[in-house]
Parts: sequence; structure tokens; C-alpha cells
Amino acid sequence: IGLKELEAEVYLQLLKEPGITGYRISKLLKKTKPTVYKILETLQLKGLIISDEIAKSQVFTALPIKQYLDYKELEFKNNRKKVLNALKDIKTRNAKPGLYPLERVDQVYSKIVEIIDAAEEKIVLTCCTLDNDKIIDSLNKATDRGIKVLLETYLKPDVQNCDFAIFARQPDTHKLFTYNWIEVFVDGNEYVMALLTKDGKGIYKALWCNEPYLAMFTYNSNATSFILTITRDMLKDNIPSNDILAKINSLVKSYYHGINVNKITELLDKYI
Repeated sequence: IGLKELEAEVYLQLLKEPGITGYRISKLLKKTKPTVYKILETLQLKGLIISDEIAKSQVFTALPIKQYLDYKELEFKNNRKKVLNALKDIKTRNAKPGLYPLERVDQVYSKIVEIIDAAEEKIVLTCCTLDNDKIIDSLNKATDRGIKVLLETYLKPDVQNCDFAIFARQPDTHKLFTYNWIEVFVDGNEYVMALLTKDGKGIYKALWCNEPYLAMFTYNSNATSFILTITRDMLKDNIPSNDILAKINSLVKSYYHGINVNKITELLDKYI
């Protein structure tokens, strides 16, 4: 909630023992009175505590945390509306082609949802496991509007009407990994690649790329990997060769992305 360590200690002490003086707080927390009273003033300004005078002694009481959070939520919504209204008439330009590092895990998930929602034809997604509700919801919306979605993971997520390949059929193979990853390639135009912590809440390295040459080849290489996985499984299942070939041709037709000559030419003209 945006409190420094000592501010949080004072607030928690007032939750435990409301209606006490700054002097008592300083004794309980073993801090100097000037320090404690300065923090009490800060907490009052933030709307977390109130004060009253009884028998000439000023006492302090913490307000319920829900009351404070409700106020901050309303304040954020109002500020959000003001910012959006202020910027709605400003025309934004697309980012220049390049590789852009993503520093926070929320940036990763937000950018993935953004490029999935902007997909026009096809999406290739590979990861260890996928349990992010927003990404799953965006993928389902994509298939609903006719976007071809190809998934390659260790556990099948709840995504409908997609093509799916499993990395390994042995149960619990995903548990061997001490990390997670997610790579999303859209239309051969842009992609996000991220190496994440096992729980998906931390980030080791991540980037977003909208450079058409790199995007096209990374898309096709991952689509090819998917097709090889499907082929491997069909061979293990002793599927007739004609059926395997038909499946391969169908997947290539659906997912292989041809060279976008216009975009490559534009890039060459701009940078060479």
C-alpha cells in the first residue's frame, strides 16, 4: 500500500492498540519521539490514521485498511479517467522495428495479451505450462473470431478450437523444470519471449520484437517445431504415412508464414 517499513510498523501497532499516544508508540517500537510523531503526521496525511485529544494528550487510532484501500481505489479510478480523457485525442505512432526488453512480469503478460488481441491470422504459443487467465481468455477470444491458434506445452490449457502438441507424454515432466517460459509469435510480425520463475511471478529475461525479418523467421521456426512434434507423435502411434503427410500439409498450409516482401523491402530502404 506504499508504506515505508517504519510507517507500516506504526500503523500495525495502532491496529493492535488503538487510541494510544505517540509517546507510547515510541516506547513500544523503541524509536525516538520526533521520529514517531513525524511518521504519525505522514500517516494522517495519507488518510490511514486519525487523532484526538483526551485529557490534553493526543491519541491516535488506525482506520480499517479496507476503508483506506476503497478510498485509494476510487482515487485511482478517477485519476485513470482524467488521464485517458486528457490523452484520447493524441495520435500515437507504432514503435519503430526493433527488439525491446521487458523489465517486469506484468509488462510481459500485458504485451502478450496486446499482440494476441491484435492478431489477424495466426498465433503460435509455446511454454512449459500456461495458467494465466488473461492470456487464456485472449486466446479463446482469438479462436472465436477465426484466428488459427497453435499451442505447444507440457499441459494443455483450457483453450478451445486450437491445434495442440504436447512436448512429452510422460506425466509430470513439467515438474522437472525449475523455471517457466512463454513465447508467443503472431502473424509473423511480432513476438514476445520470456524466461520466468517457476511460479510465473518473476522474470529472468524477456523481450518484445516487432522487427519483421526476425519475427517472420522465429515464427516459422517455432511453427516447424510444432509440426515436428505432431509428426513424432503420429509416428509413435503408427498412423499411416498418407495420413501423416496429409496432416503435415494441412498444418503447413494453416501456419507457415510466407515472406512479407513489402515489409522487408520497407525495412531495407529505411536502414540501408
